[in-house]
Amino acid sequence: MNGVAEPSRADDDRSRAVALPGAGLRLAHATGEWLRSSVTRRILGAAVTVGLVGILLKAAGAGRELAVAYYFGTADELDAFLIAYLAPSFIINAPIAAFAAALMPTFIRVREEDPAQAARLVANMFTAVLIVLGAGCALLALSASTIVSLLGSGFSPAKAALTERLFYLLLPIVMLNGVARFWGTLINASRRFLLVAATELMTPLLTVGLLLLFARDAGVYVLVGGVVGGAALELLLVLPGAFRLGLLCRPAWHGLDPATRIVIAQYLPTVLGTLMGSATLLVDQSMAAMLAPGSVATLSYGAKLTSLFLSLSAVPLGTAILPYLSELAARREWTEMRRTYLGWVAVVIAAALPVTAILVLYAEPLVRLVFERGAFTAEHTATVSIVVACYALQLPFYLCGIIGSRVLIALRRNGVIAVIGVVNFSVNLAGNLLFMWLFGLPGLALSTSAVYLVSSVILTWLALAYLRHESREAASELPRQVPGRSPEATTAQDGSQS
Repeated sequence: MNGVAEPSRADDDRSRAVALPGAGLRLAHATGEWLRSSVTRRILGAAVTVGLVGILLKAAGAGRELAVAYYFGTADELDAFLIAYLAPSFIINAPIAAFAAALMPTFIRVREEDPAQAARLVANMFTAVLIVLGAGCALLALSASTIVSLLGSGFSPAKAALTERLFYLLLPIVMLNGVARFWGTLINASRRFLLVAATELMTPLLTVGLLLLFARDAGVYVLVGGVVGGAALELLLVLPGAFRLGLLCRPAWHGLDPATRIVIAQYLPTVLGTLMGSATLLVDQSMAAMLAPGSVATLSYGAKLTSLFLSLSAVPLGTAILPYLSELAARREWTEMRRTYLGWVAVVIAAALPVTAILVLYAEPLVRLVFERGAFTAEHTATVSIVVACYALQLPFYLCGIIGSRVLIALRRNGVIAVIGVVNFSVNLAGNLLFMWLFGLPGLALSTSAVYLVSSVILTWLALAYLRHESREAASELPRQVPGRSPEATTAQDGSQS
C-alpha cells in the first residue's frame, strides 16, 4: 500500500532455507576450527593416554570390587572399613587437591619466565605440603574416637571398635598418598601424564592379590594392607619420574616470594572449596550409616558403575586439560581458550547422555552381571540397582562442571570455586534430608545428582563470564590504531605527539 512490495510467504520460506544452511555451515566451520586447533589435539592426545591407563586401572579396580563383593558382600566389617577410610582419604583429597589447583597455573607461568624461581616455589610448596600432611595425621590420631563415633553413629559397640582399629592402621596413607600426589601434580604440569596415571594401578592390583591369598584368614585387614601397601608403591614409582624431570628437591623455605604468595592466596579459598566437596561424601556415608545395616556398603556399590564412566572421562579430561588451559591463560589467548572450553563441553554432553540412559534403563541387569555372586545376593542387586540409576543422572552435569572448574582454576579464580563448594555442600545437605525422607537410601544418590546439576549451571555461567571479561580487558589494552597504518606506526606517532 505504501509502494513497497510486502514479502510473500514464498520469499520467507526461501530466506529461511538460505539461513538454515548458513547456520549449519557456520557450525561446521566452528567445529572444524576446534578440531584443527593444536591445543584441542594435544588435550585429546593427553586425555586418551590417561584414559587408556584408566581402562587398565578400572579393570584392576573391577577385579578388586568383584573380590570384595565375593568375600564380604555388605557385611559389617566392610561398613567398618569404608567408614575408617573416609577421614584419611578426606585429608588427602581436600588439602592436596587444593595444592594442585593452586600450584599448577602459577608454576607453569613462573617456569616460563624464570626456572630458578620455579625451583624455589617447588621447594617452598613441598615444605608446606609436609607440614599440612603431618598436622593432618596428628589431628586424626588424636581425634580418632570422636571421628568414628560421628561418622558411624549407627554402629554397634563392636563394629565401632573395629572401625577405630582400622582407622589407626590406615593413617599412613595420608603421608604416602599426599606426597605422591604433590609430585604427580608437577609431573602432569610438565605434560608427562602416563607415569602418574600408571602409578594408580598399584593399589587395586595389590589389593586383589592380597584378597586372593589371605582374605579367608585375615578378613578385612587384607583391605588395609592393600591400601597402605599400594600407597607406598605409588610413591616409590613417582619419585624417579620427578627426579628425571629435575623437579625433585628437599624441603626448604626460601621466603615469601611473589610466586609463593600467589599460590598461598589461591590455596586458602581452594582448600575451603575442596573441603566442602569432600565433606559431601562424608555426609552421605555418615547419613547412610544411620539407616539399616549394610547401607554404607550398598551406597558404595551403587556409585561404582557411575564412577567407572567418570574415571574414564572426567579424570583423564580434567587431568589433561588443566595444563593447556593454564598455558593459554598465561599467554592471554582468550579466544582460543573459550573455543577450547565450549568445544569440550559439547563433546562431553554428547558422550554422557547415552551412557546415562543405559545406566538408568539397564541398572539391574548390569548390577547382576557385575556383582551378584558369593555373598552378594539377588536382594542386594534390587537395592543397589536403584542407587545406580539415581547416581547416573549426574554424569553430564559432573563432566561440564569439571571443565568449567578447570577454566576458573587456570584463570586463578579459586575464590569463586570456594563459594561454589559451600553452595554444593548446602544443596547436598538439604537434598539428603529431603530425598532420604522421601525415598530412603536411594535419596542420597539422587541428592548427589542434584548437587552436580546446580554446580554445573553456576560453573558454566561463571566460566563464560570471566572469559568475556578477560577478552574485554585484553581488547582495551590494545594500542589505538589509525586506519591504514600499522600499530607500530601509530604508537610511534602517539609518542612523538606526547
